[in-house]
Amino acid sequence: MEKKTFQECEAAIKQVKDLEELFALWKEAHESEDDKSFKNTSPRDGKKILDKELKGIFLPDGMLGSNVSEKCRILFVCRESNLSVENGKIVAPKDESEFWMKRVVDYKTDGVPMESVDVREKTSATKYYNCMKALSQEIGLKNDLRDCAYMNINKRGGFSRANFSSLGEYARKYQNFIKKEIEILQPEKLVILGQFRRNNELCEIFSCLQKELDVDVLQYKWHPCVWKKWAENNIPEKMLNHAIE
Repeated sequence: MEKKTFQECEAAIKQVKDLEELFALWKEAHESEDDKSFKNTSPRDGKKILDKELKGIFLPDGMLGSNVSEKCRILFVCRESNLSVENGKIVAPKDESEFWMKRVVDYKTDGVPMESVDVREKTSATKYYNCMKALSQEIGLKNDLRDCAYMNINKRGGFSRANFSSLGEYARKYQNFIKKEIEILQPEKLVILGQFRRNNELCEIFSCLQKELDVDVLQYKWHPCVWKKWAENNIPEKMLNHAIE
């Protein structure tokens, strides 16, 4: 079967009914993206561009509970997953039915073991979980995180420090895919985790999505990885157009 072009993948979004279909198209769009565009949208380790053979990497996300048909209470939006680096080389991750944040929630709520993780990763998992749990309570939704969803803007992944230029380019390129994922999840509220560092493109995109999808978009100024107990009183601020600090 012949592969679709990026434009064909984007056009096919209208017929998509669930995340599984959307993610299959999204992954194919990654693979079909032309090299010039990929150079702008790919994550960077310093000034280094990802190798072309890793262009098709796709890291899924979605509902944090098992009932994917339920409307989610809160959609938490982060920047990108961390890509693994071993012996100086980027390791393409295997597609997983249960993404990292879902495994964190399973571990914290049901005690499901997280296999092959070190102390550092468990510490990070605890910070993410505590941050999202506290934020959900602070904005008036005292619910289980399994009633929420999680999405990364960049589905290819990135490095320890996000490159906001390439992240903004990715969000612009894949804006219709991002919009469709939010439409499918139907969140009551959308919470952006971390500032966009005055990246007007990212700010404008999410401001437009807020209006188009009629969803309340909030932004928490700290990234979950720096979460501390004292931060629990910092309620997310409502996002107004692209005026984000």
